[in-house]
Amino acid sequence: MVHVVLAGVDGERMEMEADAMQTIHELKLRVAQRCPVPAECQRLVLDTAVLGDSEQLAKHIPDGDETLTLTLVVSFDEVQRSLAKGDKAARISSLRALARVGSTRGGAEASIELIGACVGDPDPSVRRTATQVLLQVAGRGHAGAVKSVCAHLKSGDAVVRAAGVLALPQVAERGDQDAVAALCARLEDRDPEVRRLALAMLPALAALGDSVAAAAVTARLKDPSPDVRWAVVEALPRVLGKGDPRGLAAVQEHLASADLGTKVRAVQMLPLVAEQGSPEALAVLLDCVHDESYLVVVHALEVLPQLAMPGDPRAVAAARALLQASATGPAAAPALGKSN
Repeated sequence: MVHVVLAGVDGERMEMEADAMQTIHELKLRVAQRCPVPAECQRLVLDTAVLGDSEQLAKHIPDGDETLTLTLVVSFDEVQRSLAKGDKAARISSLRALARVGSTRGGAEASIELIGACVGDPDPSVRRTATQVLLQVAGRGHAGAVKSVCAHLKSGDAVVRAAGVLALPQVAERGDQDAVAALCARLEDRDPEVRRLALAMLPALAALGDSVAAAAVTARLKDPSPDVRWAVVEALPRVLGKGDPRGLAAVQEHLASADLGTKVRAVQMLPLVAEQGSPEALAVLLDCVHDESYLVVVHALEVLPQLAMPGDPRAVAAARALLQASATGPAAAPALGKSN
């Protein structure tokens, strides 16, 4: 047996008994059980020589001595190689190793930089792990973590930009103006899916009523992608606040569509963008109650009790009129009951 003394560069010491035939790698595994530095981030140094994993302790024990004194150095070299060239499992394992070493004194900053780079990994499971580990090590609002994620927003790869969009609200504090501006810039992205994701994520990052976010969202009302335009409608009440006239205007844009599905979805969005009892929104909905399409009328009747105040004479009159029609009567009856 040999008495192993490990001295950290920060002055901390660790002592243990070990079999002289143990390898350096086996010793590292034991060290990892007693401190947060995983084996792949350890370098064991004797004098100035870095010991190889396959070497046995016996090779380095001085003659006539039963004590082996080594210096434990934290190194990111092996983890960096794994993150750059390893397979998916190896990259995830390295990220988890960084989660451990990131909790050590002096290990956080280097870990955050490496983890942040993996937020844009080609593999979705690696991206998810990187985002989770980044939040674990850095915490929300860490400037270095936010900066590393924002860097992905400028990538030439749309997948990487999308990954950055999804990660940013998780690592940045809500209301962080630099992060909000970076995400708003993606509303102009050349890829429609990145624009859609940015619209979906923006309400989680921007404070309610944020003028920069509001201007960026409303600027996409005429986006060429229908999915992006719908994302605008869904984002507006969460960015502007329910009842803002710009939300109602966005819904009206879709109600003017010749596509039936678009009109139905717009009707369903009315209670989300307008306050109950809003005369402007109710007027828009009552126009839909008289639409030439049966589906639009039925969905308008379903929405009517959510938008009209109880007993509103216009809502009651509209429901009563449709109650007499054989086609719309079944839908008008519950609407009338809830509106009275």
